[in-house]
Amino acid sequence: MQDEPLWVQAVDAWYSFEKSRGFPAKGKGRDLIATDERPSAVTAWVRNGRKKDPLEMEDGAVHRKSLLDWWDALQPEWHKQGEKYDGANGHDWGSLKADGQNGLLSVLACMLWWRKVEKGTKRDSVDWVKLVSDVTVVLQELAAAEEAASTEKTD
Repeated sequence: MQDEPLWVQAVDAWYSFEKSRGFPAKGKGRDLIATDERPSAVTAWVRNGRKKDPLEMEDGAVHRKSLLDWWDALQPEWHKQGEKYDGANGHDWGSLKADGQNGLLSVLACMLWWRKVEKGTKRDSVDWVKLVSDVTVVLQELAAAEEAASTEKTD
């Protein structure tokens, strides 16, 4: 995946977000909500101690749909409507401020598994590019908001 610039940007944005949150210790991060909607692959991955790809991975089409549905369920209403983040307008990322092992790392893992399953097939889709682009923007905005908040505290 190192040869895919969009993926590298997403991982870099995730790293920046985690860094902005102080790299929470194991078990100390903020969990994602909407666990009922999360792909079954995440449950299998967590059950296996996050050591390897899930053994119970659904087929690519099912995984893609469940990931896209989960990502949609995690979004604040204003983001679902296509608005850009604007803290001055009272926008808040809400439940997406999820760091640590049970946070947005799970979304990145799902995107990685989707890419592995579908890369080079007819399903190697525009949907993956749209999702990885959106996740990257969200992570960048989350990191920027955290950095701005920490700057305000030190001023």
